Formats: sequence, structure tokens, C-alpha cells
Amino acid sequence: MATTQPPSKGTQAISDLPMPPVEEVPFRLISRPERKTAKLLQNAVDQQAVKSQNKFFHFKFEESLFIFDIYIIVEGFIESSEFEYFWDGVDGVRHEGKASVKDQSLNIPVYGVASLVAFKPPKAYFTTPHIKSVGIYGFELKMAGDFVRYIERVEEIKDNAIASIDKQKADLEEKRKSVAALEAQRGALTQDITLFKSAVSREQVKVKSLESQRTELIAKSGEIERAISDSESRVEEMKSYITRSTKIRSDLAMSITKKEKVLSELEANIDLFPSELSSFSKQGSKDFKMFALLSVIPVILIAVMFILLVRGSADLTTKITGSEDINLLALAVSRAPYVAIAGAIIAASYYVAKMLILEMVRISRQRLSLTKISIIAKDISLSIDSDILMSKDERYYRRLNLKMDMMKDHLKEYLSTDFKPSLPETILPSGIANLSRWMPKEGQKDGTAEVGD
Repeated sequence: MATTQPPSKGTQAISDLPMPPVEEVPFRLISRPERKTAKLLQNAVDQQAVKSQNKFFHFKFEESLFIFDIYIIVEGFIESSEFEYFWDGVDGVRHEGKASVKDQSLNIPVYGVASLVAFKPPKAYFTTPHIKSVGIYGFELKMAGDFVRYIERVEEIKDNAIASIDKQKADLEEKRKSVAALEAQRGALTQDITLFKSAVSREQVKVKSLESQRTELIAKSGEIERAISDSESRVEEMKSYITRSTKIRSDLAMSITKKEKVLSELEANIDLFPSELSSFSKQGSKDFKMFALLSVIPVILIAVMFILLVRGSADLTTKITGSEDINLLALAVSRAPYVAIAGAIIAASYYVAKMLILEMVRISRQRLSLTKISIIAKDISLSIDSDILMSKDERYYRRLNLKMDMMKDHLKEYLSTDFKPSLPETILPSGIANLSRWMPKEGQKDGTAEVGD
């Protein structure tokens, strides 16, 4: 491997070599210092900025100077704007060039003996740029001896550095030859490595193929596991659904049994007690309330007349006892019409109240009678057919017959004595022709029948 040698002493001494100072050109060496252009210099007594113009700003020296560079500070210029410049050497040759603005400043390199330097700003549109200051750096020719000695010393260091570099080049050439031999060995090894890499690549292709097959198998295994999991989930859902369905079926069966029982009871009640009985009872309640309200009026009249009579008799007694010369016969005759009218009103009110109260009592008795008949009829009907094998039509017919007999007895005050209900056979249940053995016959009381074979 190549080794890096340490730098030579000459190379180390260049950075430590003291360089003569480079300062601004003294203002006393500027020709015509009263001009505005001269006042741009940084070391001018009354230094001031100047508005930029598209013309050359000249700086002529009283004697030839060695100029390093010119540093210009500007304001309002567009970045990368180009300034033209030139400087005249002692040999009469004019050197020209261009410099660009960067961060509102620019540097013009000269590095030569000049008697005149000048620069020209570019044209400005829509702006008003200014040149704020100019700095010219260099030294007088009488100080050239210091710089010549500095340059000679630099040249000496440079020659030593070149000799050292040549020696290092020879060493590097020998090392290059050894590196070439190593490169030949490296080429052989590279060829072997290439063959090995080719074999490794083929093995990697096989490994990738196996990994692809393994990935496919893993994916299929995952799909199978998910399918099994989904199937198990569906089985659990079906079991849960079957359990819920079984419970719902049991609940429905129990509900149906209860509903059938209630339905049979309702059918029996409907067959025995139609809605007209309930309407009859409701109408009786309405009539009872109406008669109660009407009876309040005569009762109030009787109470008012009674109070007036009592108060009038008390006043009359007071007058009679307080005065001895009152004619009692004339007084009685004068009060007789009022007494007769009051008696007639009380008698009429009493009669009306009595009739209304008696009607209310009669309605209450009829309602109680209807309730007792309904309860007894239901008990009789259920007790009669509990141990007798009869069809639904037969039960219906017997209940209908019993119901009509009870209604006939209950409404006997409103119907004629020879009233007999007659229902057409079309409204009776089917198979009514087979019920003739249950029909009441001549000489038998209603509600009884002969039982056939």
C-alpha cells in the first residue's frame, strides 16, 4: 500500500513566511483629488457616495503603483450586473475585463504596475443605483524591494518543493509498478470471484424459487386456516341460531297453546254472550246518569221552596207577636194563593223526582238481573256439556237456544206473550239438519230435548 510522506520543510515554511503589508493606495498619490470620482475612495477626507452613471470612472496616479485589486461597494444594482474595467501598465499596454456584482459589491483584480485604473457601471432601468465607496489596494514602487525579496524566498521554497515532489514521483513510480503487479493478481482474483459470484447467483435463483414456493405454501396454508376458522365461526353461528330457533319455537309453542286456550274461551263467551248484551248494559249506565242529573232539578226546587216557607213563617210569627191589632183572617186570606202555588210546585217536583228515582232503581235491578242471568247461564252451559260428547255446532245451537230463551224472559215486559224467534237455516252452522233430535217438540218445555241413539 502507498504511504503518504510528510510535507517538506519548504512547504511548511510558505505559510509562515511574512508577507509585506498590502494597504490602500495613499490618497496623496491620486491625481486631481478634488473631483467627485476621487471622493469615492475610502480614505478620502470627505468620502461620499455618487449616483451611478453608464460612463467610466477614472483614477489616475501621480506615479506608477503596483495595484493588487480594486474593491467597490455599490447599492441598488441587480445581482450579477457586469462592470467594465481597464488599467494602463507602465509599458503603455491597456488591460481590459469585466467583473460581476455579488452581494452589492465587486472585486476587480489587477496584479500589475499601473498608472491609471477605470471602471464603468452598467445601465440601470427603473432603479437609481449608487456607488458607495471604492478601495484601491497596492504599494509604491519604492517598496518593491520587500516584495521582490518575498517573491525570491517564495521561489526558493517552490524549487525545494519541486525537487521533493520529483523524488516522491520516483518513489511513486516504483510503487506504481508494484501496484500493477498487484493489479494483475487482483485481476486473476477478480475472475475467480466472478465465477464464484456466478455460482452464487445461480444458487440464489434456486433459493428465491424455493422461497417463492414456500411463500405460496404459507399463503395457501393461511387461506386454509382462515377457511377453517370461518367454517368454525359459521358452525358456531349455526349452533347459536339453532339454539335460539329452538328456544323461539318452544316459546311460540307455549304461546300458541296459551292463545288457543284463550281463543277457545273467547269463542265460548262470544257464542254465549254477544256484544249486544254489553251495549245494553252501557246504554243502561248512560240512562242512569241522565235520570240522576234530571232528578237533581226537582230536589233543588223542593229544598228552595222549603227554605222559603220556613223563613216566611218565621217572619209572619214575628209580625203577629209584635203587633196586637193585626187581622189574622185577612192575613191568612192574602197568603193563601202563595201557599197554594208553593204547595203545587213542591207536589210537582216531588212527583217528578219520585218517577226519576224509581226509573233509576228499575235500571239498576235490570242490570243486576242481566248479570246474574249471564253468570248462571255460563255455569249451566259449561256444566251441561262438560260430560256430554257434542260437536261444536251442537254446542253452538244449544247455547243459542238457551240465550234466546233468556232474552225472551228478560225482555218479557217489552215483547208480546206469543213472541217466538224464528232464524233462517242459512245463518245456522253447517250440519243443522242433523240436529233435529235436539229440537224441542210439542209438549216439551223450551230448553229440554230428547237424546237420540
